[in-house]
Amino acid sequence: VKKKINMSDSSLFDRAPDDCPRFRVRSGAFDWEKICSADVDAIIESRAAGSRLEDLLDTCTFSQATIKEFRRAGMAATTTLVQLLQLSVEYLLQVQESLLTEQQDEAIIRKRTQERVKSLEEQLRQVSAERDLAQTQLRHFRALAHAATDTVRFFGKESTNSRNILQEEDWDCISSENCSDEDELAHQVDASSAQRGALEEREEAKAQHSSLI
Repeated sequence: VKKKINMSDSSLFDRAPDDCPRFRVRSGAFDWEKICSADVDAIIESRAAGSRLEDLLDTCTFSQATIKEFRRAGMAATTTLVQLLQLSVEYLLQVQESLLTEQQDEAIIRKRTQERVKSLEEQLRQVSAERDLAQTQLRHFRALAHAATDTVRFFGKESTNSRNILQEEDWDCISSENCSDEDELAHQVDASSAQRGALEEREEAKAQHSSLI
């Protein structure tokens, strides 16, 4: 013989195992008027079935169910109660399934996000390594550029000095050539003057000789 469980016994729920939800103690009579006024077919067709079932949740779930209570309410009211309880359980199952689906979707999204983050971190490490290499090469190129600049400046100074020396030598050569040209011209002038003087003397001698004749 099975022992009858008294749902109003609070000690029964206090002894519930840790892995089992702690159910509330059932107490009070059903609100049969509210239950009987519910239209099961309308709730099924309604787009707001959840809110309409929620209005009946307390009286359908937490009232104390007894055979005496059901006999007093009658078969029609009891049938409506059972139908409402069925709809409530099915609605909760759908909600649970929806939550599980959302949880799975979130898990997939979280996994993809983690993979994406991991990929981005790897890309970041590669970019950082490339940046460090580029900075090293930049410092090397700057050092080469400074060295090249110093070399150009050095040879530029040497070139300037060499050019100045060449210019001075050219000027000396030009000066010496000019001096030689002046001396030669002066010599030619002197020679011409001497020839002119000799001719004048000859002309004067001829003139004197003619006058004597």
